[in-house]
Amino acid sequence: MANCAVLYAGNDMQYAPVILEKAEERLRFSPLASPRDVADALDEAYRDQLTELIEKRILRRYKFTGEKFSQFGKKLCTEAVYNRLCDRIAKVELSARFLVCGFDQEKKRPYLHCRRRRIHRKLR
Repeated sequence: MANCAVLYAGNDMQYAPVILEKAEERLRFSPLASPRDVADALDEAYRDQLTELIEKRILRRYKFTGEKFSQFGKKLCTEAVYNRLCDRIAKVELSARFLVCGFDQEKKRPYLHCRRRRIHRKLR
């Protein structure tokens, strides 16, 4: 990824390779991506992975995607079911830290971006 390095640690590192691959895909056409761009791509890939987990663990049973649940869940579910699903979604999390280090375009100024994520995703 660009001219930088990414280090990672946390309790859910089995997802790190997938997150890194998704971030690299986002940066595929950005050979001059800055460390900040890499950090942003990692954030987006991280959120995508979390959404995928929510869909697999909770929403698939009800034939929802994250987007469909956000748009139509309240209308299509009873209040009790909707609230129960929202509570379960709020409990899904990934624990991970990503450290992106590199230099600016002129290679004069070093950058360190620490992305600490313990995201709780609510779709209400």
